[in-house]
Amino acid sequence: MNIFTNAISRKNGGSSSIVDLANNIIELGYQVNIYTPFGFMDKYIYKPTDVSKKLNIKVLKNKIYKSKNPSNKKELLNNALNLLSPFNSTNLKDAIVIDAIGLPYYFIDKLKSDGCKVVYNHAGSPNAVMKYFGMDGAKRDDLDKAQEEYLDMINHYSNILFQSSTQAKELFELAQWEEDRTIVLRPSASMHDIAKIKGKDSILDKNDFNIVIVGSVQERKGQHLLPKISKILSESVDNIKFHIVGNIVDNNYKLKIEKDSENLEQKEKVIFQGFKSNYLEYMNSADVILQVSEEEGVSRILREAMALKKMIISFKLDGTNDLLVDKEDCLLSEYGDIGNIANDILKIYKDKELRDKYALKALENFEAKYSKKEYLRQLKSLIEKLEK
Repeated sequence: MNIFTNAISRKNGGSSSIVDLANNIIELGYQVNIYTPFGFMDKYIYKPTDVSKKLNIKVLKNKIYKSKNPSNKKELLNNALNLLSPFNSTNLKDAIVIDAIGLPYYFIDKLKSDGCKVVYNHAGSPNAVMKYFGMDGAKRDDLDKAQEEYLDMINHYSNILFQSSTQAKELFELAQWEEDRTIVLRPSASMHDIAKIKGKDSILDKNDFNIVIVGSVQERKGQHLLPKISKILSESVDNIKFHIVGNIVDNNYKLKIEKDSENLEQKEKVIFQGFKSNYLEYMNSADVILQVSEEEGVSRILREAMALKKMIISFKLDGTNDLLVDKEDCLLSEYGDIGNIANDILKIYKDKELRDKYALKALENFEAKYSKKEYLRQLKSLIEKLEK
């Protein structure tokens, strides 16, 4: 099994899911080669946790990485690492290849001509990829052109790997294939990392009602809605704090949120914590995990919230609907309905027993559908299907 990805890292949901995928393929007894721009240096650059010692880490070919338009510094490092450990395509014959970096089309076509099945790791919904991916947090203007380019890209692959069956169905209907090329692997989470922080003391002020929002700061993640939600809640209670945990993708977007917070007198309540390698400790300290994204896949943050037995409040999105059940293990609102989000937060704020009930149900849902045992069962079946 061969995987191409941006980095061996736990710094975002996409990269973390790929590390989990590689670990579990190895656990099933397969050899895994993973190719990244900096290869073995990832361990020192990103310091990832919970990475299998049996993972074969290799450096991405110069020409392939150059096609991603890296900075001069990063390209030089990739060139130097290729001299130390040259890219070797020996293993790339009649193999299964998972592309989580966006390989150039000429290379995908070469792999297929060498008998490989090339699987695109589809992070998020078709709409998310068309609107946002590759835009550094901005949204594409010409969506008709975006759809045309997206479908052209998708049709280069043998199969498309989704985490959400609903999103897989969306692509099948959009692509109008005669035969369905989508495959679905319902994800789990890194229980190794979760086990380490369970039971730890809170790193947030316990006198506050702490709402934690984890995700990179960009328009797709919807953090611009938080000052307005906070303003609605401030009319009833005064100790609710919103903690935004994540790296800044779009600094202008962050500045806009800060300005809105100041104008609405919520500056002390909407707090940017920045990127935190220990983000799970912030989640573990939360009274509520809130997600206000416009587009998501089957969110890693929500899966981790379930495993941590946390109350979840979110918008209804395709991937989230696959993961959770409204008014059973979470509270969901129609996208953009910040009034309802605020009402749900207030309801949970006033009723700890209800909050605990939803949190317990979320944990039970995770253990039944997203446990490691269930993930391995699905993964084994998927690999056997691809090997045929």
